[in-house]
Amino acid sequence: MFVNLKNITKCFGELCLFKDFSYNFDAAGIYCISGASGCGKTTLLKIISGIDKDFEGEVLKEGKLSFVFQENRLIPFISVINNVLSVCDKKTVDAKKKAKEILKNLGLEGFENAKISELSGGMKRRVSLARALIFEPQILLLDEAFSALDEGTISDISPIIKEFAKDKIVIMVTHSQSEISSFADKIIKL
Repeated sequence: MFVNLKNITKCFGELCLFKDFSYNFDAAGIYCISGASGCGKTTLLKIISGIDKDFEGEVLKEGKLSFVFQENRLIPFISVINNVLSVCDKKTVDAKKKAKEILKNLGLEGFENAKISELSGGMKRRVSLARALIFEPQILLLDEAFSALDEGTISDISPIIKEFAKDKIVIMVTHSQSEISSFADKIIKL
């Protein structure tokens, strides 16, 4: 598993966010990307994921990738568990068991059958994270994934992310200095 960015140049008209930017995400751990608003943090994640293809340079990657966006992007009229299972090829008994375990670890036990519209903002963020984790990625992209969570909840799920990152790559965009201090193995300042 790896992500290698080679000479990435990304411009919006006259505004260039990146010019010949290169970086190798080639070891397990948590990479925190920080910088001022509008400097290209989210754009960089979109380039890595393949969503944004309008750039110069090259992205080489190996490994299954999952993305937790700034917005929850959940299906509001179906249950929590069905949102989590929506990325699974088959909704087998094993997949449901695993989804329930992930939801429990994220503090959502008992909410499996709740509709998304019934949840708080922080609960929705955790459902988004659960959906990304059940996909079993080797590369996890987190775009302000903890923005709607209080410090206590972040502390509760921090060990889950750190354990996940022991043998996988987590690329995390954040404005929060406390998140950088808590999570970062490596810091990339844009």
